[in-house]
Amino acid sequence: MKRLSIILVVLIGALSAAFMAGASSIVNTKHDLSVVSTGATIKSQVTVSGGTTEICVFCHTPHTATTDAPLWNRANPVGSYTTYTSDVLSALNYPVIEDPLSVGASGYQVHVKTRICMSCHDGTIALGSLVNLPTGISSPIPMQGTVGGKMPSSAAGYLGTDLRDDHPVAVIHDPTRDPELQAITGSNVRVYTLAAGRVTPTNSNGGYVECTSCHDVHDNQFGKFLIDSNAGSKICVSCHNKAGDNSTLANESVHSNPNINTPYAPGTPALGTTVQNVKCMDCHYPHKAGVQNAGWPNYTPNAGAGKYNLAFQEEQTCYTTTNRWGQATSVCHGTGASTKNIQDQVTKSSAHHVAGYAATLGTPHYATEGRGGTAGWLGAAGNSWHVECDDCHNAHTAGSLLHTAGTNAVTPTSPIYGAGGVEPSWSTGWSVPTAFTYQEPLGLVTTGSTGVSREYQTCLKCHSYFSWGAAGPQSVPTINLTDQAKEFNPSNTSFHPVAGANAGTQGTLVLPWNSGNQTMYCSDCHGNNSGIPTDPKGPHGSSATPGYILIANYQDLYVSKGSFVPVSDLCFVCHSESVYQSGLDTTPGTGFWTAGGINLHTRHRNLSNSSALSNTGYSCVNCHIRIPHGYSRKAMILTAGDADASTYQALGGAKITSLVLGALPASQSYGTTKGIDCNTVAGCHQ
Repeated sequence: MKRLSIILVVLIGALSAAFMAGASSIVNTKHDLSVVSTGATIKSQVTVSGGTTEICVFCHTPHTATTDAPLWNRANPVGSYTTYTSDVLSALNYPVIEDPLSVGASGYQVHVKTRICMSCHDGTIALGSLVNLPTGISSPIPMQGTVGGKMPSSAAGYLGTDLRDDHPVAVIHDPTRDPELQAITGSNVRVYTLAAGRVTPTNSNGGYVECTSCHDVHDNQFGKFLIDSNAGSKICVSCHNKAGDNSTLANESVHSNPNINTPYAPGTPALGTTVQNVKCMDCHYPHKAGVQNAGWPNYTPNAGAGKYNLAFQEEQTCYTTTNRWGQATSVCHGTGASTKNIQDQVTKSSAHHVAGYAATLGTPHYATEGRGGTAGWLGAAGNSWHVECDDCHNAHTAGSLLHTAGTNAVTPTSPIYGAGGVEPSWSTGWSVPTAFTYQEPLGLVTTGSTGVSREYQTCLKCHSYFSWGAAGPQSVPTINLTDQAKEFNPSNTSFHPVAGANAGTQGTLVLPWNSGNQTMYCSDCHGNNSGIPTDPKGPHGSSATPGYILIANYQDLYVSKGSFVPVSDLCFVCHSESVYQSGLDTTPGTGFWTAGGINLHTRHRNLSNSSALSNTGYSCVNCHIRIPHGYSRKAMILTAGDADASTYQALGGAKITSLVLGALPASQSYGTTKGIDCNTVAGCHQ
């Protein structure tokens, strides 16, 4: 019997030696806390100061061990943890995330896999405080690189007791509650259940996610003690089936399949050279997403809550000029990106100023804003107005291709594909729609949700009654807005065809707008005015005059007669300047001419006005409304007697009161008889 015992001891020793020397060795890793470790900065003091050369003793002991893990040599953490929360989990009615130290639905025992890790990583227990100390040591082992023997908050592995900025642990993996979770497959990820009183790893649904679901404390071959390679986010997508990330190439997110170089965390095996290779980790950080790091001083984390485990706060995650590891990048949307630089666009004089308009604004974006008809962009008190990238984009499903001119459809290749929005219940005529159908972002909560089908649905989340309610647009701080659901209503007398085609449109248009009954995007007029083809498109920012994120100047200034310089450049992006302004009086095709064939648009542009304005022509805004979305009169002609005359005359530039039209016949049939149909105030027809 003694001989057998000796053989067993030898075999165990040999197996232990092989284990320590093989691929799964912890020798000289950060989990080797011995004084001779070359891979850890937090480790035992030298032996003469009470330290030790032993490696396994910091976790295991052959005698008087506790039961949380095999031969466990550490005490349980004390106190409690603040666990991860999110509006999305609440909307899903997802099973509560349990405190690993509490007796939850799991019956407490299953969370031992998390508690054993947290006994070091929460910073509450001295690393050298063991249940059974090594021979010859009578007090806790003194440790280098610690604060009072405990892991300091500055350490890479420190998690603390606030777990709101970490991937949830002590939570059930339940794909039946979340449409973007799936049965675990394709990696070594495992969850934990209780079977016959024992904690058992499995890949079945209904098990608990714990620290060891993704990490193997004894094996660092993949870096970060990951349980498997995370190239292409293999570990992440074994559980998370995000819409747009694992779909067919035709519907795949631009963030899932670009050929863009991006760095990864220093000191770990490279995951690849493209965003596709690194994938989730380009935007999300599974631990300490809410903690500042000296490597990225210009990027603020999501303090406290670490919302959605984003690498940085909101738009800063999209910019990532410097990543979480302090490395400079040129691959995303920051100032270092040559063709995707959104960061500089949103600082232009007119822009969607993400991160808020003033010190009192800038409330973060919440994914479930707008669900149930509740607007989140303004807030009940009218002081929470905000714009963030995710208000208009769904990063998991966004495409990269521009829309086709002449349409307003959102396809899987669109940058706003999968974003949320609202569809008005259109009222009759020139009135404010007050009822809306919420278009939930793709992959958020509801199975089958697809997001917006038209661009204007995204815009109307903010630019309509849906956002400000009965308080009206005047409740929006620091900016002037009109209700664009009212203006683009397809039942209006006149409107630009954003929400629907306008078969009554007349006039001569330039390509591609001259083919008849079409629809258009809001961003056909609102967007970057640089004119540089490689610059980012869309309504991020513009320096055009007078503002309102326009792709071209929209002026109401007089110019010298005969110069034929467009005074309303924006209009002539689509409307033929050669017909409406610089052509001959006999040039046909504008829908405004005399029975004798005189083009009255060019006549008004070419002829002198009154003696006071003897050498000038007219601007488009002298007769048409200054906010040309839609109006209650044919051709958007403004008259002094209109109820909204002051708003649609003044907003967007200086008032021109001397040329505003007087009363028009109820028929709105614009004739050419001087003094009847165009009876104006001083300066025109009297």
